[in-house]
Amino acid sequence: MLKLVVYRVDEENCPLNDWGFNGQCYYFNANSMNFEDANTKCKALNHEFVTILGQKVQNYINWQAYGVESWIGIRLVNGNWQWNSNGEIVKPTFTNWENQKVPTDPAKACAIIDASKNGVWRAVSCTDIKMSICQMAAPQ
Repeated sequence: MLKLVVYRVDEENCPLNDWGFNGQCYYFNANSMNFEDANTKCKALNHEFVTILGQKVQNYINWQAYGVESWIGIRLVNGNWQWNSNGEIVKPTFTNWENQKVPTDPAKACAIIDASKNGVWRAVSCTDIKMSICQMAAPQ
């Protein structure tokens, strides 16, 4: 008889349902909901929506969220895309917008990562129902 045992190695000391990477803990919420409800869920877990500031994190998130669309922490506010966690404007030094074009349609004021399409970011309506990704700094 063959018995398969799977161990989860977490080098970041993250909470049980989180995945640790690069000093952060990521929670992949498989329950689909709108942007505001997903944001509330992240906060209830003492997390924020995921902030993707570089290719390394982009690749990790895209790999973990393989094949699904998930909310990320970007919102269109007064014509500028801002990170939900700190209100900073999304800098053009790293983005992954679909077709490398920053969306401007105010009816599509929230962003997702589409892991079924190589992790491109897309603007969608904040009332759409999607999975979500939350993050927090890894406990010391």
